[in-house]
Amino acid sequence: MRKVTELDMQNKFDKVIAEREFQQALNDAAQKRNRMIYLMTIGGTFLGLIIFILLFLLQKNKVKRVRLTTKNLELEKENLTNDLDYKNKELTTNVMYLLKKNELILNVCDKLKKAKSGFKLENRAMVEDVIRDLESASKGDMWKEFELRFQEVHSDFYDKLNELFPNLTPNELKLCAFLRLNMSTKDIAAITFLSINGINIARHRLRKKLNIDKDENLITFLNNL
Repeated sequence: MRKVTELDMQNKFDKVIAEREFQQALNDAAQKRNRMIYLMTIGGTFLGLIIFILLFLLQKNKVKRVRLTTKNLELEKENLTNDLDYKNKELTTNVMYLLKKNELILNVCDKLKKAKSGFKLENRAMVEDVIRDLESASKGDMWKEFELRFQEVHSDFYDKLNELFPNLTPNELKLCAFLRLNMSTKDIAAITFLSINGINIARHRLRKKLNIDKDENLITFLNNL
């Protein structure tokens, strides 16, 4: 009986010890779980903070890049505008030089025409040849130089005209270029060796080919191409 009692007491003791160990294990597991949750919460918060900071920095850099790009585009646009203005002024100066050159040639030709009657008969033919050479050379060289400089400034103007109005003649394209520079009828007549009436007729025909309404300004139409 004593042995049975000892065994029973031992079993109860072992059971109590086992329950305590099990409870301790549960408590340890709960502590570990709580500690893990705490660490995960801190880690998640820290990670979220890092992500937020990174996103903020990325957004800030993106805004900075956009502003910088916008500023660069504005500067580039301003530079292009200034460059275009400079080239337009240079082109206008060149046209004025060509006009003066043309006027000089015309004056020389007029003086030669008036003076040739006083020349000897054998020299008149030579004078007429000189007049023809001056007028011919002036027309060809002047237009080549003008067209070269004009295309440097308005490179796509002819392309757009030929695309929209393929039936325009070379002389009508020249007239469009002169009008694009806002040249007067008098100046165009001087630079093309045509009369003012001839230029007005050419402008009227050009308006018909371009299908421009009566109320629409021809120069404004060409500037908007």
